[in-house]
Amino acid sequence: MARATLPIGILASLYWAISAPQVACADNLTEAKKSIQAMYAVKNTAAEKKDVQSMMSIYTPDFTITYPDGRVVNKTQLQQETEKMLPSVKSVVAHDLVKSISLKGNTAFVQSSRSSTSISDNPDTHKPDRVVLSAKVEDIWVKVEKKWLLKKSHVLAASFTANGKPIQAK
Repeated sequence: MARATLPIGILASLYWAISAPQVACADNLTEAKKSIQAMYAVKNTAAEKKDVQSMMSIYTPDFTITYPDGRVVNKTQLQQETEKMLPSVKSVVAHDLVKSISLKGNTAFVQSSRSSTSISDNPDTHKPDRVVLSAKVEDIWVKVEKKWLLKKSHVLAASFTANGKPIQAK
């Protein structure tokens, strides 16, 4: 019995038709991860320069962050808290790292690790405190006019030390 065969051109066309969306998806995912990592860098560089406006530029107007204790803070509150805290901060080095990312249209779901080390004046002792933060975070980013903006953060776990000793977040 003779077997029907397809011409090589048709087979190649079928292959590209099937695999092209997956390739495009991978390219979109890679590009999204790169862009989002760059936005984290914008925020962290701004934090190091104590530039609150640039820090806030990565967030959507309706941004919220949820802390492990259930407290929810919106963008305005976050900005106010940051502005209140910054005068006592002498230096800060911050870093966010995208651990994993998935896309659904113009929404990116990101698992990241966040760390920072800051030197601040202790108002009680009038001596500098070295505060280290380490956190695991789930972020939701949305693409707005070709730019990724952070819409929602959920801090899954966080630990702090002050001068090498564990402390509880307030």
